Amino acid sequence: MGLEGTISPHVGNLSFLQLLDISNNSFYGHLTDEIGHLRHLKTLYLSDNMLEGNIPLGLHHCQRLEEISLAANKFSGRIPKELSTLPSLSFLFLGQNELIGSIPPSFGNTSSLELLGLEMNHIYGNIPTQLAQLPNLKFINLQTNYLKGPIPPSIFNTSSMLEIILNLNAFSGNLPTNNGIFLPNLELFLLDDNQLTGNIPSSLCNSSKLTMLLLAANLFTGPVPKHLGNLKHLERLMLYQNQLTNEPGSIELSFLTNLTNCTSLVLLGVELNKLSGILPNSIGNLSNSLEILYVNKNQLIGTIPKEIGSLRNLNVLALVAII
Repeated sequence: MGLEGTISPHVGNLSFLQLLDISNNSFYGHLTDEIGHLRHLKTLYLSDNMLEGNIPLGLHHCQRLEEISLAANKFSGRIPKELSTLPSLSFLFLGQNELIGSIPPSFGNTSSLELLGLEMNHIYGNIPTQLAQLPNLKFINLQTNYLKGPIPPSIFNTSSMLEIILNLNAFSGNLPTNNGIFLPNLELFLLDDNQLTGNIPSSLCNSSKLTMLLLAANLFTGPVPKHLGNLKHLERLMLYQNQLTNEPGSIELSFLTNLTNCTSLVLLGVELNKLSGILPNSIGNLSNSLEILYVNKNQLIGTIPKEIGSLRNLNVLALVAII
């Protein structure tokens, strides 16, 4: 609406207010403590403004709150652990602010939480194990922070999970193997730009609804799971800048042969690995979808298959090899 100015403390007099949405405006200054007087408030949307200062601790007095979005402001200070006492909270977006500190473990008690966005802040430390065990969590976005340590394995066993976005942090350790990842409804899995090691778990191939798989710029080793071709809805696969190798005993890039079953694949990036072998002729099966193909800076041999000429939507092709 193009509104601007500060939020008046008199907003606390609207005692029967259930929804307050003034997002996408130009409000500035601090969020008034009187917001905590709104005991009937269920929805609070203040995103995309210029609000600053600490998030008022008094918000936890609004015990009926279900949805909070304070994203894309200039809030600073720590994430108030008091927000975890809201019994019906299902939606908490605090991303794109200047928040510091760690993630309060007490949020692991907020069993109603379904969506959590803390991206693009200055948050450090580990993901609390309690948080990873939330039974109804569908969406978690912690990208572009300073989080480190292993990712709690339990986060990969929440059947309700739809999107896991943890890229651009400093996570380390291995991902669970031996069917340790059970995410049948997963659509987005973004772990790129971390320090993860070990093999890429083959159990990811069971996440049949996956559309985006980004594991680039880590320290993964071993072969690319050959059954990624089971992901019929996969659109973007980025595995570049790891230490991945070809399947032992295979002359062709065996995983790429199976990937040609992914007829929605738009982007494939596997450059800067240790992949060897030849490109399969079956690459031509992606003629209706593939737009970007990076296989450069590997150890490829053989000839360029003529079937690449049938990729009618291809606009980026990188084949430069380092042997």
